[in-house]
Amino acid sequence: MILNLYKPHQGIKPHVDLLDRFDDLIIGISLGSSVIMDFENQIDPFQSERVYLQNRSCYILSNQVRFHWFHGIKSNQSFDYIYDPLEESVRKIQRSRTRISITIRRLKEGAEVIGDDFNRSSSSS
Repeated sequence: MILNLYKPHQGIKPHVDLLDRFDDLIIGISLGSSVIMDFENQIDPFQSERVYLQNRSCYILSNQVRFHWFHGIKSNQSFDYIYDPLEESVRKIQRSRTRISITIRRLKEGAEVIGDDFNRSSSSS
């Protein structure tokens, strides 16, 4: 499990979580500021999606999305968009809160060993 704090105007570059270290399922929990997560297909870069992550939302990456789509959050998102069900409208407000990202990933077997210890044990086999 990883806990990251993002101040307003901070994001994360598009990436695919390490294929040789982490299993198929990745779970993310987004707290604080709401953001838009962008997805881009590695095979067809013209295929992309945008997902709105509200405060207290959860997302799951698995199968094709886990392995073949980059995901990231642009650093220039300076506004939150808040849906008001009573007014049935969306309000735009200045982002002022820190976003907390909790990422849960399972290591593949043997992936917990890194560096020289891994190289020594695999060369002695």
